[in-house]
Amino acid sequence: KTLHGLRQEFWKRLLEDINTKTNLFRNNNVPRSPYLGTGSGGFAFNFVVSKNMARVEVYFYKSNKQDNKNAFDFFAERKDKIETDFGAPLVWERLDDKISSRIKYESNDYNVADKECWNDMINFLTDSMVRLEKAFKEPIKQFQNQPETRNLKQL
Repeated sequence: KTLHGLRQEFWKRLLEDINTKTNLFRNNNVPRSPYLGTGSGGFAFNFVVSKNMARVEVYFYKSNKQDNKNAFDFFAERKDKIETDFGAPLVWERLDDKISSRIKYESNDYNVADKECWNDMINFLTDSMVRLEKAFKEPIKQFQNQPETRNLKQL
């Protein structure tokens, strides 16, 4: 199978698993791309896989660079509580040279092309995403309830 085909098969299995634990991805189709994401209002919860890593992330993707940096900074001010709620340190990437920003948790122990590790990889990704969603639930509400961001759609 091609890498695209393997990835699609992997995403199908991951979606079956994650949809038993959260409704976040219930409307997703199986993509061909290296990432699977869901979100609105400038935030996405993404899974990303490759031949040398697997990660979950909160991705800030509004078209306005400053809006993304402001959102990132808002969450960075709450880093200690978010990481405590998540249960592990996260990697905070403001990406000042890019439009977007992200906060991620990843492992280099996985290869999407190796079906032998898929069960462990799916367990890692599913567990991490459930924890990420939980850790960001309140901070996202707080962010969206600020007067200047109240018009953002709810996730």
